[in-house]
Amino acid sequence: MAVANRVETLRLEQPAELRKSPMSELEAFIQMDPLLADLHKEFQDVRRNHRDLLFKNGSDDPMAQMAADMQDSAWCAMETRRMELRSQPIKVRQAQRMQHESRREMEKQEEQDRAKVIGGFIQQVATVENRKQERGMPGLIEWLIFYIYVLREHNLMPAFKKTAEYRMAA
Repeated sequence: MAVANRVETLRLEQPAELRKSPMSELEAFIQMDPLLADLHKEFQDVRRNHRDLLFKNGSDDPMAQMAADMQDSAWCAMETRRMELRSQPIKVRQAQRMQHESRREMEKQEEQDRAKVIGGFIQQVATVENRKQERGMPGLIEWLIFYIYVLREHNLMPAFKKTAEYRMAA
């Protein structure tokens, strides 16, 4: 459990627009509780300091060992506040609501991104068709290469598979 929580904290350091997962419970609690937000910021600062000391001086350095103790202390303070928040049903429901909203927004954004990619794909197909007419030779190979690239890069195979299954059922 502790390892999972530490991974979650590492994930929080990424900018929100780079993340591909919905809001975690910790992120929701941080947004609604100023004390937890301060404790989390302190933990990140101490952790960054510990990492810098390890990089500069190595793990045998007394200052690095002290920073490790401070990091553990900051982590415990943050987790204690998190447990206090978990014991309050109203706060838990608020956090769950925020997580649910985050999931919906992320799904909506993914759908918009897919639509943009598919739109670009359709535009590329039209460009290939125009080249085919201009050159008088088939652009099938260019089109297939681009098609495979789009499917792999944007993980669209499930969307096309669903469309094919729908058409076959109709």
